[in-house]
Amino acid sequence: MADQAETLRSMMKFFTAKRAPKSERAITVFLAPEVRRKRLFSPRELSLLNRKRHGICRIRDESEPLADSGGSPEILGRLTVLSGDEVDLLASYQRVKNECRDRGVKKMDILICGVESESEGRRIFVQLFETCRRFLDIDLIYIGALSKGEKIRESIAISKFLLHYQSRTRECPNGAGSPDGR
Repeated sequence: MADQAETLRSMMKFFTAKRAPKSERAITVFLAPEVRRKRLFSPRELSLLNRKRHGICRIRDESEPLADSGGSPEILGRLTVLSGDEVDLLASYQRVKNECRDRGVKKMDILICGVESESEGRRIFVQLFETCRRFLDIDLIYIGALSKGEKIRESIAISKFLLHYQSRTRECPNGAGSPDGR
């Protein structure tokens, strides 16, 4: 009799959980054209790293114009990945502009990929930051830079990004939000 009651309780918990699903949370990732073409960054690797760290969110690649939205998850953050290429800067600016205008986004994270050094990554970020500050009302946060050939799983910048969202804070990790690092 006790076993049957326990079985019924566990079944009721299961069906109750199924009927009231938790809101799904996601991080959207936009890969600028040159980053995608040169395969400098993979949302799949970011997703695997997130899962390894007991991630709480789904990674959505929104680089393609016809990307499947897959429902309406709660968006925790938006990550734009770009290289130092002019095409990427223009595409990233357009992306930031669209997110700001169409969806009312006020904060966006920027990751620079395929650069020689951290200082070059900051220089590229400053270009985008200054342009967006001049024409748009949006706060850009510098996540970090990945050098050419660097493994994403071992990157400090990606680790900061994931910890940033897993802790559910919107402050900049290690004061990385401003172009001068303050």
